[in-house]
Amino acid sequence: HENVVRVFALIKITKERVAIVMERKRGRSIFNDVQKSGHFQERQARIVIRAILLALQHLHACQIVVQDIAPHNILISGKRESLYSVKLASFDLAHSTFNLPEAEVSWRQRLDFTEVADVIRFMIPTGNFSSIGTDFLQKATGDVKERCFMSASEALSHEWLRNVRTSQERRDDVVIDATQSIASALQLDLDTGTTSSRFVVDTAHKYASNDESISDAESKS
Repeated sequence: HENVVRVFALIKITKERVAIVMERKRGRSIFNDVQKSGHFQERQARIVIRAILLALQHLHACQIVVQDIAPHNILISGKRESLYSVKLASFDLAHSTFNLPEAEVSWRQRLDFTEVADVIRFMIPTGNFSSIGTDFLQKATGDVKERCFMSASEALSHEWLRNVRTSQERRDDVVIDATQSIASALQLDLDTGTTSSRFVVDTAHKYASNDESISDAESKS
């Protein structure tokens, strides 16, 4: 998943020691970023939170709970206004939920989500939330005694995150847009018997640069 640091290999060194070969990720942690540049604005934080929730949704579907979602374990790169990449990077306390009772799996997954609420509080100072953001945070915090929390999937559908797109999602939108444009041109060939090869080539060039295409897509939104 694009929001999870990739693992390439596990190498057994001794009975007690295992080496993990992971991708090299450039950038900084949320913790270091806040220490250096101050708190995030709410609209900037929403991009990070959506990316983390997408990662959680994927990991939970793979029967993995993280149990250690914290500012120093979330890596980002790019400017805050349009983050290039957001990744979960530490799985020292991760645990498989395979063969656990369904109720226990749900409980552990939702506890993962309460840690996301703590990350939000670290990123955005108290009192700087919109009313919708406050509602999201309250539901994210949940009620431990009643075991009542939102799941990652429920959180992604909340109004606070509804119109937020991560950089990868924006790139996917650009690819879909380009594919549909080229498909339309090719269909025109079939319908009219004319050639639209120049249009296909122009469209391919237009979407050749990810950065330029994303800028175009954002300017239209």
